[in-house]
Amino acid sequence: MNLRFTVGVLLYAALAAAPVCAQTVLDGVYSNAQAQRGARTYANICSKCHEGGEPDADPLFGPEFIDRWREAPLSFLHGFFSKNMPAKDPGSLAPAVYIDTLAFLLRENGYPAGSELKADMLATT
Repeated sequence: MNLRFTVGVLLYAALAAAPVCAQTVLDGVYSNAQAQRGARTYANICSKCHEGGEPDADPLFGPEFIDRWREAPLSFLHGFFSKNMPAKDPGSLAPAVYIDTLAFLLRENGYPAGSELKADMLATT
């Protein structure tokens, strides 16, 4: 069995076990205030790597980013970056800062604002 097949099977199993989403990012699941706070975090912390400082840092805006995460609940994306970012001190930010940063990423990728994004919404959005 090759690695690509194994990863594909594992991803399929994870998605199959994921909860049914009650809403989508098209439903306005973050507030503009959250996105503004997240913009400050991005500018002060994330942009150092994600704007060319680290050649292996994946892009956070545009079709490649959307394609990578679009089939999964927000909890997958949030779980990944709240455990792995910032690269030099993973998981070091306050939980609310990671939620705000997620709101910023949604805004910058063209998703509409609406109500406040809460941690308990991540698995079903």
